[in-house]
Amino acid sequence: MAFQHLHSFKILLSKASSCLFDDGFPDFEGKYHWTRNELNYCQTKDELFRGQVSDPRFQCFVHRMLLMHIKSEVLSIDPPVIKYHDLLGAQRNEEFLRETENITLNQAKIQVKDSLDRDIWQDSLVINGTFVSRHYSTSISNSFDFMQQRISAFNLEKAETLHIKRYRAGGHYSPHLDYLLVNPEPWMGNRIATFMVILKPAEAGGGTIFPNVGVNFKPRAGDAIIWLNSKPNYEVAQDSFHGACPVLSGVKVGVTIWIRSVGQELRLPCPLEENKPFDYNLLTHPKWSQRQFWTYTECSWRKGTKQCPTAKAKNVWAI
Repeated sequence: MAFQHLHSFKILLSKASSCLFDDGFPDFEGKYHWTRNELNYCQTKDELFRGQVSDPRFQCFVHRMLLMHIKSEVLSIDPPVIKYHDLLGAQRNEEFLRETENITLNQAKIQVKDSLDRDIWQDSLVINGTFVSRHYSTSISNSFDFMQQRISAFNLEKAETLHIKRYRAGGHYSPHLDYLLVNPEPWMGNRIATFMVILKPAEAGGGTIFPNVGVNFKPRAGDAIIWLNSKPNYEVAQDSFHGACPVLSGVKVGVTIWIRSVGQELRLPCPLEENKPFDYNLLTHPKWSQRQFWTYTECSWRKGTKQCPTAKAKNVWAI
């Protein structure tokens, strides 16, 4: 069964446009929905490719909760885009991944109207996916509660149900906005934010790019990302424009939760200055962790590695 999605998207006039340039990128279904620059961004080696490392606000944070550590990294200020390293942990991530293998995922494409008002299917989205309740199984319910405890800026129970998606080789979602320009469910509010956790990354390709702010989210298994789709006045944040890069090899499995504005009214205080974005610190600092512990200059969360190379100085927080 085809999955109808109402995300905004761009439409190019002809598939022939994909032949107008040689981008060095393998052909895949729906390639003509991507520009050459966007495909180039998909192939960048660095997650931040606009020189953001010189901005001291691009920091990493470590929060301690009992025996767990929450490791967050600022990828964008406006709109706020925050990465969580190894959010689920290896065992919980593997259990969640195994659970998805028992769920039927249907082919997902976007339904639009042609010039004659006929329904047609666009290949700007090529994945298999389905929505499931957080109560679908004990494993999924436990993982949902685990994520809610660590992402305290939003009430995930007021969000849409979990959307599980699988990208095989050639799977992608061309750049788009999650903010609903036509909202069929106004009583829920709009998609103020998007939360996504990657259970299994692709072997090659499969990142998530934000071309307007210079971000290419390249996850490992269990990594998560959250970003704001709207401004404090609840208008669309145009720079939340993003796309799921084509998978070149392997399979990518992820879970997305679209967070609606209704039910989040007291979660995100408006900034004191007009035309300022939401405060990204609300996403990096859990409410149970507010005391500065120490500051150090390298973020070596695992011995011998630097998983947070984007800032010169990183603040580390703990209880």
